[in-house]
Amino acid sequence: TAFGISGSAITKDQKIGTITVKITSDITPAGSVEDLRSVFENGGKAQLSSNLNGTDERLTLSSGKELEFDLNRKTLSVESIRLSNDDSETLTLRNGTITGYVGLDGNGEKHLIVDNCTLDRLGDNNKNDDSDVTLRNCVITKDCFTSSSSSWTFEGINKISGKMTAKTNITISGDFTLGKLEVPTLITGKPTFNLSGNIR
Repeated sequence: TAFGISGSAITKDQKIGTITVKITSDITPAGSVEDLRSVFENGGKAQLSSNLNGTDERLTLSSGKELEFDLNRKTLSVESIRLSNDDSETLTLRNGTITGYVGLDGNGEKHLIVDNCTLDRLGDNNKNDDSDVTLRNCVITKDCFTSSSSSWTFEGINKISGKMTAKTNITISGDFTLGKLEVPTLITGKPTFNLSGNIR
């Protein structure tokens, strides 16, 4: 907003006025289980404000929503986080630790991006060929498995300490450490691994 003051109108030292600037944020703080339920219901942008233990909580992103969730270098303990509706949804998880299961289900188009996180387990039962999973600089401390539909991409430095069960096409760039790889025999076709980096 522009404003002007005429110098000819000022004849002595005086207070001209006060300018108040109000700063608003589109990031919703999440510090309780109730807050978590709300952000997964409404989508948008959210940030975990403290370590949070909701061990029995099962969080599902609402149908058709997009959520960017910054864990703020904190730990979130839940039973599960899921994309499981039959509509399109996008979930981005960043910068923290999740103890519990993170997964995709249902028939709708799903997009899961996990950036700079440590997860217990990650799984994919989605049945939509346009779905995808992207992991950047992540650690999975136990096992993970893919569906035969979604495409998976690993970028940066990633590590899976347990077993990875692969049924889909996987792109690996950067540095990738894997405990054990399993490709089920009873699947249609075979997954393709596109490698451009180090895998061990």
